[in-house]
Amino acid sequence: MSFPRALAASALLATLAACATGGSEAPIPTPNAAAPTTAPPAPPLVMRGPSADSFLGRPVADLEAVLGEPALTRSEGRSEFRRYDVGADCRAYAVVTPPGGAVASLTTGPATRGEDAPAFEDCTARTVSQDEVPPAPVAPTR
Repeated sequence: MSFPRALAASALLATLAACATGGSEAPIPTPNAAAPTTAPPAPPLVMRGPSADSFLGRPVADLEAVLGEPALTRSEGRSEFRRYDVGADCRAYAVVTPPGGAVASLTTGPATRGEDAPAFEDCTARTVSQDEVPPAPVAPTR
């Protein structure tokens, strides 16, 4: 065998030997390896609103702080009739005496004829994240 052929054969063998050792390969992941987990977010809570009775005798501005501006205001002698559209499913009806004065009567009705009237507390309920819920009070120890 001539020198150039021997050199070529040696180079070929060295290349093949390098391929046979495999060099560095990526590790094969184990099927039992647990992926890091995070707790799912807490579901939102529905907090019931105030009772209708809590607004009776109070200024209508207190009611409008919760319900917003009325969708309809109509004079009824020495009083006002006000309708508030609360969400998609509820309407609140207030009689205010004198006009712009105190809430004399407050009821709810459905937004769709034929449906049951929801409770005022349900009309004014709101959805909050658990982060917004204040902690329960702790009884004092003696």
